[in-house]
Amino acid sequence: MSKAKSCVDGAILVFLMIFFITEHHYEFTAIKNLSLYLCLFLALLSLGIWRSEGIENLKFNFKNTKFALIFALIFLIYSCAVSIFPYTSLENFNPLGKCFSMYFRGLAIIFIVSVWFDGSKNKLKWLFIAILMAFVFVSVYFLEHFIRFYDEVSVRPDKLRDDGTIYRSYAVFVDRFLAFGIAGIFIFKNKFLKIAVFLLCVFLPIVMDIYTGARGSYLAALCAIFGFAFFIAIKHKNLVKWLALSIFLGGICVGVFAANSDAFERKMSQRTNITSNRTALAKERVPLLIQSGKAIFGLGHGYVQYDKFLSDQKAAGKTVHFERKSVYKNAEFHFFNDEPFFIGNAFYYGFVGCAMLFAWFCFLLFSSFKGYQKTGEILYLALFLSVLCYFGIRGIFECTNLQILYLFYMSAFLVMINSKVAKNGAYE
Repeated sequence: MSKAKSCVDGAILVFLMIFFITEHHYEFTAIKNLSLYLCLFLALLSLGIWRSEGIENLKFNFKNTKFALIFALIFLIYSCAVSIFPYTSLENFNPLGKCFSMYFRGLAIIFIVSVWFDGSKNKLKWLFIAILMAFVFVSVYFLEHFIRFYDEVSVRPDKLRDDGTIYRSYAVFVDRFLAFGIAGIFIFKNKFLKIAVFLLCVFLPIVMDIYTGARGSYLAALCAIFGFAFFIAIKHKNLVKWLALSIFLGGICVGVFAANSDAFERKMSQRTNITSNRTALAKERVPLLIQSGKAIFGLGHGYVQYDKFLSDQKAAGKTVHFERKSVYKNAEFHFFNDEPFFIGNAFYYGFVGCAMLFAWFCFLLFSSFKGYQKTGEILYLALFLSVLCYFGIRGIFECTNLQILYLFYMSAFLVMINSKVAKNGAYE
């Protein structure tokens, strides 16, 4: 590899890391957009100058992960198509433009990875580190809010929230990243790094998750922990006792925090309302979508479609309750899209789009699980449990805070794992 090509490859890696670290923060929109466009520019430049290497990477990566790439492209085209004629369009909200700008980011990442990634262990390892850094970054951000919240409550007890002392939105990051945090314990050989990853990417997030009051996230975290332990124990029977002891001692420590969390106790006391009325919400609102004739292709991209549709249904005399609502500064009520993930997205993209998302989700699960069974690659297991916990388990309880974009990113990650395993073997 020439020195110039090495510099361009290194720059793409740096900008990709910056993108993944900042992608989960609204405050860093300019930085993540700049890093993404610089990556895309450098990937196109690399493809133009070192055409043979770029095309070889594209062919190899497409051959290994063609279905994930096809799912991403088809969904982008479909979601934009149904947004050309949306249910409603506001002056400051262009459904087609918003849809393209959002999902183009995901497709751009897949393209960049397909052109740039050559199976290098080091490249994949640094991007894995970027995922862990993103998890730490977002945890510190919410922890700072947590500390500040307690300072406010000490002065104004009336400001204590009913849902949890850490914002519920933090829980979705635990659902995404906890599996990768656990994977880091097995991948890193350095004992100091193992301890640091355990404390910052496993123990701290689980404790913080308890204080969110998000029961769906509790279940997802348990799935990640016991899922990892189960599959690792099958491949490495010599680790069974160590895994059992670690889970037992960790469970005791976490239990102490749970016993002192009002949010945890309050949520666990709601045993008779496991889904917090989300099933009732779906039973009420999905028939309205079917009766409207919009069920096949959906209302178009954007939360405003859902809100306007239900507002119109209510104005027409249909039964629509404000069981899930938020109040904005203008004191108007707005409907929460709080059905389960796949059902909730049927409102935007119809049953056709919902079927695409579910098939894409199942493909990622199947491919990553099959990859782990064949190779023992830890990152396959992390991807499998991350997608399962985020969309499969948390997705039963929530739609509003879950991002379809994560399917694009995990497809890109699958591209890299497949390529690395094919050329350089697995992290076992």
